[in-house]
Amino acid sequence: VKIYWGVVPENTFPLTYLFQIRYLADRIKYGDEVVILLADVHSYLKKRVSNEIFCIEIATEKYKKTIIKLFKMLDICEHEWQFIEGHEFQLDKKYCLDLLLESREDINKTTNIIGNQVSDSLHLIMQYLDHLYIEADIQIGDISQEKIFKYLQTKVESLFIIVPSIDKNILLEDNDIPEEINNNEETDNTYNEETDIDII
Repeated sequence: VKIYWGVVPENTFPLTYLFQIRYLADRIKYGDEVVILLADVHSYLKKRVSNEIFCIEIATEKYKKTIIKLFKMLDICEHEWQFIEGHEFQLDKKYCLDLLLESREDINKTTNIIGNQVSDSLHLIMQYLDHLYIEADIQIGDISQEKIFKYLQTKVESLFIIVPSIDKNILLEDNDIPEEINNNEETDNTYNEETDIDII
């Protein structure tokens, strides 16, 4: 089984990501293939960091080092999973053409799901394409991904899991994360300084 987790590099690394990393560590121990997407192009699109490319590169590298250290704490070696940086395939000609095609067909649907920003719609469509290009069987995320996962379930026959509560073949809500840590109602992984905890 191939499992994919995508994170958008920004200036902070929320504590809630520990739940996804803990879950992935368990799946690695079960023998599953794990891919972590460091979505630097998403970061540029969502303006999570300064739009200067070198700033996004710094944030991406910080995320990579932090994830490696956290996995090491869980006795998972670096060679046991795969990092992919978004620009490695999201700037390819075929991906860009697919993005334009999907945008033309789905832009009205996606704006109703996550808001009226064109960048939000592109972010959602890219998350769908990322899933296809990574060829994942399962994609994981936190409760902020619920609306996005419900949309993706209409596009691909894969399992989308809200961590840490796990069940078969259904979208799950994460009721185990304390309210004060994860009560952000955004539909992506936007960091909220008042409610989220940065572990870096």
